[in-house]
Amino acid sequence: MATSRKRPLQIEAHEASNYAFAELHAISNYTFLRGASHPEELVRTAFELGYEAIAITDECSLAGVVKAYLAARELAIKLIIGTELHLASADSADCADSTNS
Repeated sequence: MATSRKRPLQIEAHEASNYAFAELHAISNYTFLRGASHPEELVRTAFELGYEAIAITDECSLAGVVKAYLAARELAIKLIIGTELHLASADSADCADSTNS
């Protein structure tokens, strides 16, 4: 059952109608050594702050998306799913060319 949207912060009516905010880069504890909060905590905090949406963008992973989705569905807040990827260039030492072996 979806919870009605309540905005606990005191914002004047004209301000609330003119500004909408969405966090577009939030990392959860599924980002090793960088994220601290559980995905559902991030969604709940975004809802409590009156955000219109939140993006969960863990590093090289989509592992936190399911928990974030369940929380977003319960609170009726938009969830943007993403990830932060690190790509190596073709001439990088991390990319071994098998034809040159």
